[in-house]
Amino acid sequence: MTPMLLVVHGLPATGKTTLAQWLSRELNWPAIHKDAIKEILFDTLGTKDRAWSRNLGVGAIEILYHFIDIQLSANISCIAECPFKPALASLRLSEMLTRTNAQCIQLMCYSEGHTRLQRFQARTRHPGHADNELTAAAAEDWRTEKLDPLDLPGPLLEIDTTDLTQLDYNTVLNQIHKYRRS
Repeated sequence: MTPMLLVVHGLPATGKTTLAQWLSRELNWPAIHKDAIKEILFDTLGTKDRAWSRNLGVGAIEILYHFIDIQLSANISCIAECPFKPALASLRLSEMLTRTNAQCIQLMCYSEGHTRLQRFQARTRHPGHADNELTAAAAEDWRTEKLDPLDLPGPLLEIDTTDLTQLDYNTVLNQIHKYRRS
């Protein structure tokens, strides 16, 4: 069977990790999370300020790409969860999909800006993320920030994650099965 890459994409605090972890359990596919990689780097290399966190984030994304490539090259479907930068990720992932002959479904998570900001402020993350350095101006940007889908082959499923308790996870799973070719 052709391997599949599920790209769970969206801004921070839109529920990407929650959705990716649920899908990983249901599909029995490995899920590769940028922040999980980044937190290993924090534990190994140490924590500093937000600039350091951003630098380790660049390294974490490179490692994420490496793991995606390993999985797809081995004909293993996987889930990649990250707030990808469309201008950079679209070409890189498209080339990987072509080379490995993998299918792709993009799950674009979005939620209302105020909800995202509340989630961000309420969550507890590794101290290496330096979330405590988020300024009031940056917080306002969080309310209005937008992120475009990636330019990837395959279907795009836009998922409103404003209320994660109302999200119909099984409908998302059924849509994935619908698009998956044998």
